[in-house]
Amino acid sequence: MNIAKWSIIAITVAGLAYGGVVISKRVEVVKAERAEQAKPVNVPPPAVETAPLTTHDYIEKLTVTGELKPKATVAVMAKLPGEVKVLHVEVGETIEQGKPVAELDPGDLPLRKRQVQAQRRAASAGLAQAKVAVENAEVEVERARKLAKANALPKADLDRAEAGLKTARAAVRAAAAQVRVAATGIALVDHTLGYVEVVAPRTGVVTSVSTTVGAMASPQAPLATIQDQSELLLHMKVPAEGLVALERNPKVEFVIAALPGRRFHGTVKVVTPTLDPQSRRAHVEVTVDPSQKGLLPHMFAEVDLVTSKRAALLSAPLGAVLTTVKGSQVFVARAGKAIALNVDLKHADAEFVPVPDARAGDKVIVSGQGDLVAGGAIRVVDKAKPASVKKSAEAEKGATR
Repeated sequence: MNIAKWSIIAITVAGLAYGGVVISKRVEVVKAERAEQAKPVNVPPPAVETAPLTTHDYIEKLTVTGELKPKATVAVMAKLPGEVKVLHVEVGETIEQGKPVAELDPGDLPLRKRQVQAQRRAASAGLAQAKVAVENAEVEVERARKLAKANALPKADLDRAEAGLKTARAAVRAAAAQVRVAATGIALVDHTLGYVEVVAPRTGVVTSVSTTVGAMASPQAPLATIQDQSELLLHMKVPAEGLVALERNPKVEFVIAALPGRRFHGTVKVVTPTLDPQSRRAHVEVTVDPSQKGLLPHMFAEVDLVTSKRAALLSAPLGAVLTTVKGSQVFVARAGKAIALNVDLKHADAEFVPVPDARAGDKVIVSGQGDLVAGGAIRVVDKAKPASVKKSAEAEKGATR
């Protein structure tokens, strides 16, 4: 019994001793692994490629939109209501000023003219009778005066004769007025009859016809529209900085989206002397060179106005630009470090962007910049290739940083 007990105790002690040795060995291994991990790792700086900054000229432009308009657009209006009996024009025709556009039913105007003509004839007859009466009264007055002078006629009879002459002369004036009234009535009817034929108020192209034969014309509704396209004008709204550019150079160049590949020219004609209080823009009219073909009224145009020119600025290719939380930046290599410099893309052109804080001799990092940290060490491994580069995969990666 005692022998078995002491055997168990001996086995237990031996087991514990062995476990302690194993644990001690494991602890020593873990300590060795941690010590190895704690040793500094010699990681080389990121490799980058660079290109020299170049000097580049920049032209800043202000783009404004405008609309081509004809010299004039006029509505052909009837001066009196009436049925359209004849229509002389079609859309697209060129018509000269004064030529007929439409003819209206004259209605009762011819009858009214005959009526006032009869009134004038009656008034003329009355005037003739009044003149005869004056002549008779003048003879009677002359006879009465001779008799009165010879004391053969009472003075009262002479007075009656002279009064009769005055009355006859007044009747002549009244009859003459009636003749004038009748003549005015005829002229008025003739004038109104002149409106039966509706004529073009201006030479131009018929762009719309708004009536048909048999329809009723009204002085409130146009029968047709005519455009004077002898001169096209480009109308646009220009901010103050654009006005300065136009003052320096009144020659304007513009493009039409509907006519790709072509550039058109004009000269400033009118600039309003004040800005609109709402848009803060001035109305500008440009006379378009008439030798240019294919332009039509109401086409939209884009005009580039040169607002500034800057020459020989240190610049980086657009492919080197990164979009970061601090805005658009490029990295340049200085003394083995990556230096981040801000750039403003609104001053860029199609290939380059100016770098305001760059120094002479700086080289812009064009490859590998996506993993850089501002101020971090770098390793330049330039290859023999042109300085101009396209946007790299690293730059695309940096755009998400």
